[in-house]
Amino acid sequence: MLPVIIAICLLLSGCMTISQGSNPQETATIIKVLSINLCASWNSPRKDRADKIIELVRAEKVDIILFQEGVKGIGQFDMAEYIAKELGYSYCQSPAFGVPIFFEFSVGIISAYSMINVKTIGCQVPGEDWIDKFPFPGSGRGVLATVGGIQVMSCHLSVPVPQATKEMQVSCLQVALPPGITIWGGDFNFVRSDPAYSLIKLQEAVYSGPPQVDMVFSSGLSVLESRLVFEDRVVSDHAGVLVTYRR
Repeated sequence: MLPVIIAICLLLSGCMTISQGSNPQETATIIKVLSINLCASWNSPRKDRADKIIELVRAEKVDIILFQEGVKGIGQFDMAEYIAKELGYSYCQSPAFGVPIFFEFSVGIISAYSMINVKTIGCQVPGEDWIDKFPFPGSGRGVLATVGGIQVMSCHLSVPVPQATKEMQVSCLQVALPPGITIWGGDFNFVRSDPAYSLIKLQEAVYSGPPQVDMVFSSGLSVLESRLVFEDRVVSDHAGVLVTYRR
């Protein structure tokens, strides 16, 4: 199975958009991570929603943001870029699907710390997903970076897809993770009861409340707290997951 997984994983060097700034290299003992899907209804002002995320990040002292469904393109307000620049954070985003230049959904990382070894991982079976009709591979995609010695990945899995494709994407992304201390989160587009969940070998930072498709996993870190934020669905049509780790 492993050779098959490797064959369908597309490993690309770097991101389409990356800004490092002058952020520190090493993380603190306490690390806060927010996973958030940035999309909401089309008539919901992106800047207003981005400002609410910035407010939370500053209040909670969030170190790393794992985001999905950032929007890029002609005439589009780039929430990820705006959030990163307002905070003075490093950021990287890569297109998950869409029409190049005109409209693209992106996945990426915003970090208070500098990022190195930044890669984009694409995991898609051609022809099995309606998203393949777009010029980009489907949204079975991750952005992986080393942040202060921690391997950090933000991902967005495809939907709707056959179960086999879903499980392939999980395996593909997991194989791409280097050994060591790891944080892996994003919009998995399945919940804990899905068989694909059991394939993930890392520990989930389980939050109280109804299970949702947004999750954060880790290895080599202690979870101090995990909770949902933005549950009113004003900032996003997803609630975010905020996790506090001890290194």
